[in-house]
Amino acid sequence: MKIILVRHGESAGNVRHEINDDPQRIVNLTARGRAQAEAAAEKLCTIAFTHAYASEFPRAQQTAEILLRHHALELHIVSSMTVYLDSAAPQACGTKATVVRKAAG
Repeated sequence: MKIILVRHGESAGNVRHEINDDPQRIVNLTARGRAQAEAAAEKLCTIAFTHAYASEFPRAQQTAEILLRHHALELHIVSSMTVYLDSAAPQACGTKATVVRKAAG
């Protein structure tokens, strides 16, 4: 079995140096992010994928949908793939990004 993981393309949050951990807060790919996904799609177009999964985040789904243009596969959205970050995560990774928290309730 071969598993291929692809990170989402550049998002509007990346440009603003924000880390969004709320999939209900819509953060889309930028034009550059869509181009990155297109480039990945071209590199992966000859691979015969059997399954495709993405998290609840729109940026991940947008990237996956671009990748799947070359494949006749249904994209499965898996909530357990959604990662919620601790507010200390950016500092631990050496970045000054701001974590945009999921709203309580």
